[in-house]
Amino acid sequence: MSGETSEAAAVPALAPHPAKLFAEVTSRCNLRCSMCLRQSGEEAFRDGDMSVETFRRLLPALATADALVLNGIGEPLLHPHLEEFVRAGKEQMEGRGWVGFQSNGLLMNSARALRLVEAGLDRVCLSLDAVSPEAFRTIRMGEELADVERALEVLRTARIRCRSPLQVGVEFVLRRDNIRELPDAIRWAASRGADFAIVTQLFPYHRDLVPLAVYDANLDSSVAVLDKYAKMGEREGIDIRNYHRVYLKYAKSARDERLIGLVDGM
Repeated sequence: MSGETSEAAAVPALAPHPAKLFAEVTSRCNLRCSMCLRQSGEEAFRDGDMSVETFRRLLPALATADALVLNGIGEPLLHPHLEEFVRAGKEQMEGRGWVGFQSNGLLMNSARALRLVEAGLDRVCLSLDAVSPEAFRTIRMGEELADVERALEVLRTARIRCRSPLQVGVEFVLRRDNIRELPDAIRWAASRGADFAIVTQLFPYHRDLVPLAVYDANLDSSVAVLDKYAKMGEREGIDIRNYHRVYLKYAKSARDERLIGLVDGM
């Protein structure tokens, strides 16, 4: 039994309980960032806030958790009970774990920063996807770079005033149109008191974003197979890109059946 315990401690995935609890306190947001799932245009989102009663039902899970993360696709600062959630989470974890969230910082002012720090907030990560004002407002529609700068300042001031160990960081979503700004963004954030930076890859939720991803989602071997069958089709005057249109036809010609056969073979 002791061996199993030590192994779980060394490998968090083997622990008998989850290490982090993610609670999406709101699905509402005050920005229209182009790379957000909310802007994909494929689904209608039902916006709403998590109730205090629902949040309190989650608290028993924190008895063994190492972290409580209070965000999802929404902006946590829009929730009127955010400070209450932070305080309740800290009390439930009895000082053992940390409570934090990610924010665009637009609603972070001196009073809000102070209340959050006093409630026991341990970490906050502000979105920063560019440092040139023009690029910033293009990517993060509805916000200015100065808003993030102000949020960093009021959080730093609240941390000093309360002598809090609060960690303030930034997150940079890497895209082809902002990748050259990353070094400057890290320097910009560090010069304004940021403690850490997280760099993540753009996930293209809709087709228009695919060219902006800085990685190729297809393996070379997969591309080679596609190229092989595409050329086989070309030699017969068949474009396999028409597969979905042809597949849905009720009556199929011999040529249609050949196209389907090629794709099945692929």
